[in-house]
Amino acid sequence: MTSHAPADPARRVFRMPEDLANQIAAGEVVERPASALKELIENAIDAGATHIKVDIEEGGLRLLRVTDDGSGMSEADAIAAMERHATSKLRSADDLFRISTLGFRGEALPSIASVSRFEMVTKLHGALEGIRLRVEGGGQPVVEPAGCPAGTQITIRDLFFNTPARLKFLKTRGTEVKHCIEAVQHLALARPEVGFTVVSEGRTVLDWPAVADRAGRIFSYFGRPDADQIHPTEVAVLGPVSASGFIGEPSLSRRTSAQVITFVNGRYVRDRLLASAVRVAYQHLVDRARYPVSVLYLELPYDAVDVNAHPMKTEVRFHQPDEAFRAIRRAVSNTLAAAPWVRRAPSFGTTQPTTPEPTGPVAQPLDFAPALSSLSAFDLAPLTHQPARTYRLDRGSERGLSFAPAPERPGPVSRPADAPTHARGFFSALHYLAAFKATYLLAADGDGLVIVDQHAAHERITFEALRLSWKRERLPQQPMLIPAILTFSAVQSAVLEAHLDFFEALGFELEPFGGNDFALKAVPAIFLKARHHKLLQDAIEELAETGQSARVEEAFEAVLSRMACHGSVRAGDNLSHDEVRRLFADLDAVDFGANCPHGRPVWFRMTLAELETRFGRR
Repeated sequence: MTSHAPADPARRVFRMPEDLANQIAAGEVVERPASALKELIENAIDAGATHIKVDIEEGGLRLLRVTDDGSGMSEADAIAAMERHATSKLRSADDLFRISTLGFRGEALPSIASVSRFEMVTKLHGALEGIRLRVEGGGQPVVEPAGCPAGTQITIRDLFFNTPARLKFLKTRGTEVKHCIEAVQHLALARPEVGFTVVSEGRTVLDWPAVADRAGRIFSYFGRPDADQIHPTEVAVLGPVSASGFIGEPSLSRRTSAQVITFVNGRYVRDRLLASAVRVAYQHLVDRARYPVSVLYLELPYDAVDVNAHPMKTEVRFHQPDEAFRAIRRAVSNTLAAAPWVRRAPSFGTTQPTTPEPTGPVAQPLDFAPALSSLSAFDLAPLTHQPARTYRLDRGSERGLSFAPAPERPGPVSRPADAPTHARGFFSALHYLAAFKATYLLAADGDGLVIVDQHAAHERITFEALRLSWKRERLPQQPMLIPAILTFSAVQSAVLEAHLDFFEALGFELEPFGGNDFALKAVPAIFLKARHHKLLQDAIEELAETGQSARVEEAFEAVLSRMACHGSVRAGDNLSHDEVRRLFADLDAVDFGANCPHGRPVWFRMTLAELETRFGRR
């Protein structure tokens, strides 16, 4: 490399050599083999390819080859494409702010060629012959005629051969292959009409034919049995922004966020705003340490998003970020509220179904009661039949529970008129059998055994009542006979004083009483028997963590989920048959009833087939 140091010793600024500038540009665009592969496939898609084949050797370092049946290139365009800042996608500065294609930056091919042994073979459709263009390490292109099919094949050999320092930062061959496959999958999820094949070390590792719609491609991506737990979302529209896609059941959570996949106008992006919208929608259904599964597509005007925010085009900037956030959250939340994975059970006894029963033979109920009633040694509470009454459940005296007439209870949570609807009655239609360890409620549906966690179930009900109260109206309030003086730390007092309006909206009447003391004069009736000091401390702690920086609704719902635990029946509380029936009915009346606010499942089902398999009958 020749020196460009100036003769004038006082001069400090000089122009970099062309090969060094190309390598720096390559460092921005080509982080690893998968980065180069992504650029090549995007160009193939923009060229109208209907099938794209990828060949990989040694994780893409020895060989990356992308073959497509797209439009191909003329000799003049192929040579021009190897020059820096060359592009077929932009004509003016205005075009930069309404980009509708995938490959647009104009840096990809010369950047890749500067750090590899590069070859392109291409031919226009209808042309008699094509051309072969070679570039080694950023040198001058060598061009010659070539016989080849229409389309383009780009071969990259010995990636980073002239920048060995970059090789030190790459992972194992298996890890690099994984990144390459993921890059192909992300592009394929956005383009179901294009077929994709990936061959690694001579073995076909991915073969996805073109399909008619996104649902077909989603099935290829997840495969069975996971695909059976993926559900299409509704389409959420906010002005010019729309969001839709596919979401996994809460039980299909992952340890990492790799399968929280988002697209903006058909472009795969890793966007914190959109990922946060998904997490917020799932926040009371999936444990905080785990991540949901989703593939979501955001569509908006091209000039409403800047896709040029990152050299590898995986990050974007929105003109109206709140609209994008709310569209994704609404599409996911409304679909989760409908709980499409909860199937309606056939009715038993006198319980009335909420929707007409299908015609045809009706499955006979599974009668577990005779067998279970003899298992009292295992702490199974037998069925008891009492006159039909309705109870409100409170944490109470030393015996564990106290019961008050229903009018004091908030009752089933009403739903907004524009909220999604789904078949109700799954829990109400169950045939209740017994309680195990005063914690798990055993019931039967038409073809299986259903087990409900009573605390998780009532916690979900209480949380939904609190959330509705916060948004719409106050919960029924109970004045304290004698105000309780509660003492908090200095930090807790500051947080509490800053959020007194929030607690007032829920039905807490609190007044500063000097220093760090507060007088508690009234509480929501649902928390009458709760440990008020502990309840408020938990709520204040949650507000201190989230209330100052997170979105207001997200922060306050996190507080409500903590408070709900204090107002719910506990594991070990003995419930009568009527109380269980009311619990089931209330569970049917709320959204998201399949999980507690902290993400734990409320219930699970074991089918008759599973039982028979366990006992060797199948």
